[in-house]
Amino acid sequence: MKGRIILAVICLIFIFSFFMINPAFALEKESIVHNKQTLIPKNEKVDNLIVLGHDATINGEVKISVIVIDGDLTINQTANIKGSVLVIGGKVHQQEGAKVSEHIIAINLNSQTANSFIVGGILLSALFIVRLTFSILLTMITVVAGVMMSKKRIKETEILFLNSKKLLAIGFMVSIALGAISILLTILIIGIPVVLLILMAIIFSFVLGMVILSRRIGEQFAIMKDKPDWLVLLVGSVTLVSLINFPLIGGIVLLIILWLSLGFSVNYIFKKVRR
Repeated sequence: MKGRIILAVICLIFIFSFFMINPAFALEKESIVHNKQTLIPKNEKVDNLIVLGHDATINGEVKISVIVIDGDLTINQTANIKGSVLVIGGKVHQQEGAKVSEHIIAINLNSQTANSFIVGGILLSALFIVRLTFSILLTMITVVAGVMMSKKRIKETEILFLNSKKLLAIGFMVSIALGAISILLTILIIGIPVVLLILMAIIFSFVLGMVILSRRIGEQFAIMKDKPDWLVLLVGSVTLVSLINFPLIGGIVLLIILWLSLGFSVNYIFKKVRR
């Protein structure tokens, strides 16, 4: 059923394209439109031929175009087609010596092709839903975490974000080290709980970085002056999440936020230990 729907859509697209290419196609009075098996005899001439759901055989002359949908087309030796040939859902059998002045387009949507279209559509839809869910959750978590944190604590932590180059370098090195340690621990079944703790620490660090960056970005908008704290966080987090979902550069933005967050967390812990 789904395969036939796809076939119908493609048919409509191609038929519309043919009308655009040959405006006279729909206006000719001598066109033949059949929903049964059709035969154009040797000495017969027609302007256009459209056959729906059945096979067609051409021995005579077609001046403009031939369209066969859900059927096979046989072009015998005496045939002379002076226009385009479009066959959807069937095959073209052309004998040697048959004349076709323009191109022949044949599309046969067998079960494998239809299944490929369906599976591809499902995968694209699933990917879109996953990305949308991730974006909404990340925005909500950022806003809630930012509201729960006190402004005083956030102002103190924002000072450590000033040296972004240093934080990026630290975060990059830490991510490599944590990745290597996680791989080694995953090999050992006993080390899996430690890997989960490392993952939770990375997520916590990432959320903290999102809160700080979202607040700083939200405060850059003049319209957000004297607005509630949650609204500032919402505007900033939506901006960041939009950048993350942007094609090509989204992955780079995500890595930068992750490295900044890890660098900040390590630097913050180091300063606490020194004190």
